[in-house]
Amino acid sequence: MSSRSVNRVEAIGEMHPVRIKYENGNATCQKAVYFAAGEKVVLTGDPVAWEKGARVSGKQITIYLTEERSVVEGGSHIHLEGEGQTGQ
Repeated sequence: MSSRSVNRVEAIGEMHPVRIKYENGNATCQKAVYFAAGEKVVLTGDPVAWEKGARVSGKQITIYLTEERSVVEGGSHIHLEGEGQTGQ
């Protein structure tokens, strides 16, 4: 019996972006790497994430799944949807 386990999973979108759904939101990017250690997903290649009425983008987005938080690095942009406004 093997004691091997998955430590890392990588998804690359060539013709279509990688789409990610997680408990608190959704994201798209060209490359996503899931790391079992730390339970995080690192998004690169035009990453965009939507969560609770907010849309963020940047050079890299790291989603910490168990901590329910994200870190956006490099030219980050945040779009907040207010009450009575429609999203784009």
